[in-house]
Amino acid sequence: MRSTSFAKGALILAVGGVIAKILGAVYRIPLTNILGAEGIGKYQLVFPLFALLLALSCNALPVAVSRMVASDRARGLDHGIKNTMGASLLFATLTGLLSMALMIGVAPYLAKVQGVEGLEICYRILAPTILVVALSGVLKGWFLGLSDTLPCAIAQPIEQIVKLAVGILLAKLLMSRGVIWGVAGALMGVGVSELVGLVTLAIWYAVTRRESKGISFVDPAFGLYRLTKTATPITLSSLIFPIVTFVDSILIVKVLTYSGVDGAMAVTQYGLLTGPVSTLVNMPVVVALSLAVAIVPAVSSHLATYDVEAIKQKTALSIKLSYLIGVPCMAGMWILASPVLNLLYPTMSVLEKGLSVRLLRMQTPTIVLLSQLEVFNATLQGLDKAPKVVLNVAIGGLVKIALEIALIYRFGIVGASVSVVVFYALSGALDIVLYQKLVGKNTQLVKSIGKILLSSAIMTVAIAYLPKLISSPLVATVVVTAVGIIVYFVAVALLKVLSSEEMKCLPLPSKITKRKCEKI
Repeated sequence: MRSTSFAKGALILAVGGVIAKILGAVYRIPLTNILGAEGIGKYQLVFPLFALLLALSCNALPVAVSRMVASDRARGLDHGIKNTMGASLLFATLTGLLSMALMIGVAPYLAKVQGVEGLEICYRILAPTILVVALSGVLKGWFLGLSDTLPCAIAQPIEQIVKLAVGILLAKLLMSRGVIWGVAGALMGVGVSELVGLVTLAIWYAVTRRESKGISFVDPAFGLYRLTKTATPITLSSLIFPIVTFVDSILIVKVLTYSGVDGAMAVTQYGLLTGPVSTLVNMPVVVALSLAVAIVPAVSSHLATYDVEAIKQKTALSIKLSYLIGVPCMAGMWILASPVLNLLYPTMSVLEKGLSVRLLRMQTPTIVLLSQLEVFNATLQGLDKAPKVVLNVAIGGLVKIALEIALIYRFGIVGASVSVVVFYALSGALDIVLYQKLVGKNTQLVKSIGKILLSSAIMTVAIAYLPKLISSPLVATVVVTAVGIIVYFVAVALLKVLSSEEMKCLPLPSKITKRKCEKI
């Protein structure tokens, strides 16, 4: 199998993730028009349980499998890779079936508690998707463990395209039978899209299997033990964020109401924070998530051969790339907060837009902080320190919740934005301290980050006043973005933020990079 450099693999995965995110956003526009507000509400009610069961059963599989495959590959343990695949497929099947049965079993009771007649149909239609996602997770982990990110990057947009086509078609056809059936049709589209993604990965695996290590069920007990040991701390780590988000969904509205805010207004403010604001802030983080997914098998591979210098090199490149993209996005989001919100959400009232702009600007630092946190979390997991990652994130989460109560009571919903920034900053700082204890400091990385910050500052000065000169939100967004990108990358090139070796590892034309990446 053709080997792909780490940087190229991460960026390929990032491109696939960004395309999938865009297609996912496009999907929501016609779906809302078909289902209406009531239908979208029912559609959203099904996903919290679905997401929780995924987190508990199979969300850790891609990372865990990639770690194990990369480690065995580095040691030349062909049997280990075969056994990993066999045990992982068995694990995914068992947990997928169990979670699917659980979702089907609780469907009528949960629908009754939620007070939505017929919603159990939607739960039952979506339930088999859990098994499909679990099996896909094993194949994704296998490809990532072999440093081949292209199949995963291609599968993501394909899934979204199928969901867009099939989900919209079935929702429109079934709406004639009622809103709940329209929702059921959209959920069928989700299931079909995941199944197509699984088939895509399975065909790719079958084609490349002759050059791979195959599958073995010879020693499933040891394989399951090893997989469970690897996946459990990763699962616990991935649960922290959903738990904190769940607590927020109860706490923020309660504290706002207790502080004197009207109940309906408290819900509206919470909606603005978790809806348009969080959506815009999280978009650039897709790149960091791709870097995080790609770095786990790379670090695990080098850990197996005790190559500390290679671990430092790949981590530094991941952090540099996350800053290279995150810092200008942070500055641009601050400057374009008002035009972008006016462009995307024209139906908001003046007060709602004003509050959204304020919240968005308060949370722009999380673009960089969360990107950094994701990369260090993944690196530490690759270094077999997942339990300490859980502890670091948990400490940050507890501080966030305590700070949130005090700040919201004193400053309103803005306090929630501040607590989010503190959460990511504290958890990231704890990760950095732990990482430096394990592999040492990297002064060159600090210098590179300084150059990135300077490049972003130059860009900010160049575009800061442009939105005030352009009345149209669309024109302002396009012009400011275009000018900002040009100025920023010129500054990055002049300051030589990326070394010649790093440039060779990026997916740029060969005339620019001159020759292939060899070291990174």
